[in-house]
Amino acid sequence: MEVARMDNEAIQITSLIGKWGLAPSNGEARRMVYQGAVRINGVRVTDVQEMVPMVSGTVVKVGRRMEVI
Repeated sequence: MEVARMDNEAIQITSLIGKWGLAPSNGEARRMVYQGAVRINGVRVTDVQEMVPMVSGTVVKVGRRMEVI
């Protein structure tokens, strides 16, 4: 499992998924959000515009892949 470190900021969920390589494209990232395959700290994300707080311990799960900020 890869641990990513970023300053205390927020980033749009589809951008985060794309930057971390959890989806091959932003379009695929949007599709995964629409299908309910994305969770932040165990809570399903349903809005592609949702901002993810970049704080230590945040868990982002995309399908079977999981990343910890």
